[in-house]
Amino acid sequence: MAWAFNPTVNSPIDEYALKLREKYNKTLTRYKDPDINKYPAAGPTAPAVPFIPPKLIRLKNHQEKADAEFLHSIDKEILKHDNFEKIKIGDLLKPLRDKPLKFVLIEGEPGIGKSTLVKELALRWAKRTDKLLNNFKILFFIPLRLEIYQKAESIEDLIDVECINIISLIKRARGAGVLWILDGFDELPHHLRKSSTSIFIKLIKGDILPKSTVIVTSRHAATDPLLIFLEDDSKHIALRGFGSTEILKYASKYFKNQVVLFEFQSHYSGSTVIENMLYNPMNCFIMCKIFTDFIHTKNNNKYPITMTAIYNYYVRALLKRHLIDAQVIDINYEMPPHLIREIDFNISKLNDTWEDFYYLSRVAYKGVIKQEYVFGKELHNVSKLSMMDTIISFTGFDKDESSSFIHTTLQDYFAAIYLVNNPGSMFTETDMNQNSNLEDVLIFYVGLSKHIDRKIGTLDMLRTNVFHGSYNLIYLGISSLLLRCIYENDLLLHNQDYNLDFGHTWSIANVPMNNFDYFIAGYIAATHNITLRINVSHATQLTAFKKGLQFQQNSVNGKINIRLHYLDFSRADPVAEVDLPSDAVIGLNLMLDLDVYSICQIISKFPLLEELLIKIDDKFDCHSTILEHPLMKLKELERLAIVIMTYNYKSILEILKQFVVPERPLKI
Repeated sequence: MAWAFNPTVNSPIDEYALKLREKYNKTLTRYKDPDINKYPAAGPTAPAVPFIPPKLIRLKNHQEKADAEFLHSIDKEILKHDNFEKIKIGDLLKPLRDKPLKFVLIEGEPGIGKSTLVKELALRWAKRTDKLLNNFKILFFIPLRLEIYQKAESIEDLIDVECINIISLIKRARGAGVLWILDGFDELPHHLRKSSTSIFIKLIKGDILPKSTVIVTSRHAATDPLLIFLEDDSKHIALRGFGSTEILKYASKYFKNQVVLFEFQSHYSGSTVIENMLYNPMNCFIMCKIFTDFIHTKNNNKYPITMTAIYNYYVRALLKRHLIDAQVIDINYEMPPHLIREIDFNISKLNDTWEDFYYLSRVAYKGVIKQEYVFGKELHNVSKLSMMDTIISFTGFDKDESSSFIHTTLQDYFAAIYLVNNPGSMFTETDMNQNSNLEDVLIFYVGLSKHIDRKIGTLDMLRTNVFHGSYNLIYLGISSLLLRCIYENDLLLHNQDYNLDFGHTWSIANVPMNNFDYFIAGYIAATHNITLRINVSHATQLTAFKKGLQFQQNSVNGKINIRLHYLDFSRADPVAEVDLPSDAVIGLNLMLDLDVYSICQIISKFPLLEELLIKIDDKFDCHSTILEHPLMKLKELERLAIVIMTYNYKSILEILKQFVVPERPLKI
């Protein structure tokens, strides 16, 4: 049964909804007020920034995961892909058909704005400013990181125990008119994500309160168990973060100074590392904060570029602000370059800080291992050093004070600090396979090890794979995780445990990669004497790779064997797009639908090619004589493969005849 509406009398549900609206209005507005809850904004110097909607992408194929490479693509590429559709925040709960929406899965990487988005939805419901949200009588906001919810076994455990009558009404209506927001599915313990008896799985499946609508947020890595519940009455949303417009809007509202905004824009447009981070709202905030400090300290030459260096500086900035507020130091105090080990705190102003700092790292590590992100009694009488927030309860349940790190990535960083000080506590590859958050901990651990000049031992998670490819060539399989670790700590290149400097061609063709990985791959190929084989299937990947090649380098030290597959150059000049360093490319796999003239021009760019694979849909004369044909000028060519898609192959055969003479080493 549904609730009857009487305009002259407030029902118990209406009364309860009014209390919830007041609660959300108070707590969610307070959450965004830096004067009350200042440390998420990194201290009083950081202004409040109004909510800026991130870009949302709906995946039409529910069972297909949101590959990061698409989510970072430009708008036109997103729109061209059949499985993706841009939507606005106001349409998030719009039904797809004539049946009500039952389940909305919102996934995204850490810091991309999942929690911020759903808190904004709750606030809009509380303020009655959203037409679709106004259709819901009740909205329950459930932060799944809270232990009290993780222990829940029934609906009664999720709702204030004083509202027994409300629970009865909700059950009688089978949940009609109720919106559940389950924020942070990835922060549930592993067994609760998998168990069919979990109250959250039952809610999502509709086993209980089948007429409710449920929104779930999660990191990408934890969404697999949820994909099977997506049906015709469901939406699968991927957060894409900020585009260039949103980045500028955010920075403009943050700095409130057009001169500083222009300097910030000029700086990040010249630094692809920063540019590739800014789409993530959390990183955007951190970079604005760090940039402000560098402007104030005139320290622009030491601007951090790796994630480890950025978070090292961020922690230094947070601790400095804390010590200033505690009147231990003043604004002119010069913090140590690193805050990692006890030796870094062996100065008069910081002596009393190490014990709490180290304790926070221990709490962070044990929390990540147990997949716990909220802490209570273990932090009583411990200074949180401005690294943590006080958790606000949205239902009035949580009477005891609890805290969490400002962001889970900051907890990952602190966990890595604990590992650096206790290397014997390193987790296993099995642990990491069951807990995706440990990847960030490992990356920070590798980066911090460089800061203290410590060699990385043998770690199974970073092992490489030596294998034989076509023509019996030997390749070294590289994971995207190892790639990121090398970017944080290039000393890994000379670590013999990983075979990285044995002269084998690196292959990163068969692992998931996003644009940042492509940038890192380009950067490593440019700065080190390696040979890299890489697959590129989207224009933004190629752009990111080229930016990596150009970052802080005037020339390319390594060699590149690049495979260009499925790229759509319908709106661009393919010859202009494939503008890679001519002396660096020694392998080209050109399986693209291009006209012969474009293929000939691209081949002509790379005179040092040793390997070439092309697809020909028409005669292959290149408007030249055989002797002047681009193929004939490839004096280093050893391996050639041509996929012939035309009956007009006479000109191709005439060219190939020139390559089978005894003095040519070519393998066809």
